[in-house]
Amino acid sequence: MLKGRSTISVLKPWHRAIFMVAFAGVTISILAWIAWHDAAINFLPHDRRAEWIVFPAAIEAHAHSSASLDATFRGARLF
Repeated sequence: MLKGRSTISVLKPWHRAIFMVAFAGVTISILAWIAWHDAAINFLPHDRRAEWIVFPAAIEAHAHSSASLDATFRGARLF
């Protein structure tokens, strides 16, 4: 090991990439664990009585060729 240099600066770029991915994974895992187990964070629990609550229509993820949009422009004239 070289004197005067930190351990991080000696690592190769792919070591740094693996370290960053591992650090991000651990961070996300900790946040997920906290969100799952902390009573102060409220998520809606699964309940059979709420099965009637459904999204009104399927989402269309494709692009539309045309759309009919109405617009009304109001305001002061600039000239």
